[in-house]
Amino acid sequence: MSASINAFGRACFGAALGLSLLISAVAAQEATPTPAEVGRSVPDEGYNHAPAGTPLQYASNPPSSGTHYPTWTRSGVYAEQQETGYWVHSLEHGYVVILYRCSDGCPELVEQLTQFYEAAPKSASFGFQKLIVTPYPEMEHQIAVVAWTHIDEFDQFDAQRLLTFYQAYQDRGPESAP
Repeated sequence: MSASINAFGRACFGAALGLSLLISAVAAQEATPTPAEVGRSVPDEGYNHAPAGTPLQYASNPPSSGTHYPTWTRSGVYAEQQETGYWVHSLEHGYVVILYRCSDGCPELVEQLTQFYEAAPKSASFGFQKLIVTPYPEMEHQIAVVAWTHIDEFDQFDAQRLLTFYQAYQDRGPESAP
């Protein structure tokens, strides 16, 4: 009798654990938007390497994939514009890049983006923010957030919109690398 009660108890515990994991998975799915719901998709332009300094052309502006340089831009907030060929390589590694366009340096926006960077969740795989913030004057909107084959553009700082995009695409590049 005791053995059958033990077996019954283990079966109930297993069922309860399975149900708990299912509920957690559903809740996590509801909390994190699917990539299809965030920004817009653009065609994949490939991920070939070109020697540093080679002139590069992209079909989308800002670019979100394509030929890039062999090294990548490290995570951080940059006051000086980073070369596109380096941060496109970062996108391949699953980084998200926030670009901003300002004619006057826009110190208030830079401060908001810096605070966003500092508070952004770290990559579960690599333990740091896979996020780059850099000026990029060659675009129509004041802000663009870019991931591999995805772009969202807008004209005023929106922390929630940035966070939603970042959470949807961080670590989702074609190459899993720091």
